[in-house]
Amino acid sequence: MVEQFAVDMTQCTSAISRTQTIMRHGNPVHQNRTRSKNNNEKNELARLRQENESLKKEIESLKAERFQSESAFACQTQVLQIMADSNSNLQSQLINVEGEAAHQKACVVQLLLELETAASEHEVSKKLLEKAQAILKEGVALTTVYRTQLKKLSNERKMAQLQQGALSPIHPLKSEAKRPVEELDGDDAASFIKNMNKALQNETRGLYSKIGELRAIIEQLQRKLRRFLVIK
Repeated sequence: MVEQFAVDMTQCTSAISRTQTIMRHGNPVHQNRTRSKNNNEKNELARLRQENESLKKEIESLKAERFQSESAFACQTQVLQIMADSNSNLQSQLINVEGEAAHQKACVVQLLLELETAASEHEVSKKLLEKAQAILKEGVALTTVYRTQLKKLSNERKMAQLQQGALSPIHPLKSEAKRPVEELDGDDAASFIKNMNKALQNETRGLYSKIGELRAIIEQLQRKLRRFLVIK
């Protein structure tokens, strides 16, 4: 028992001695572990620093890309605004062009109506012209007849004067005479011829006046016809 106690004391003393040695100099195993841990931490720190540097560079690159994207977006926004303004101007011009086209269409319709009216007036003018030409032709023929009769009466008057009252039979144009010309004496016959001559002259002047009016109408119709042909 005493020996066992001595052995225990020896082991205890030895343990105390090792403990004191460890306390003074540190545990070699612990020191190795601490040293290894420190190295690992240094390596991790270096890796983290390197990774941080890479991340910083990547952040700077992303910032540059962001700036470029923002600049491009701003340019696109400006271009879109310009295009929007241009489209607005084009729409305004389109509205103006449509209004002008509508106005021109209305003018064309009006011109067509005027052309149809002119064509109708042309037909009417043509008919009036034909009628006026017929009237003029008739008036010229009547004037020729009256001139012939007037010349005949004038010749008969001269013959009556030469024969001293011996008159050839005369057929008056008007029914104003109260007795046949054969029954008239020299003075009455001369007076009758004079009155008839005056009446024929007045009627001839009236015919000339009517012919002048008809010619004026014909000239007016011809002017309208020429204008219509120019328009057509």
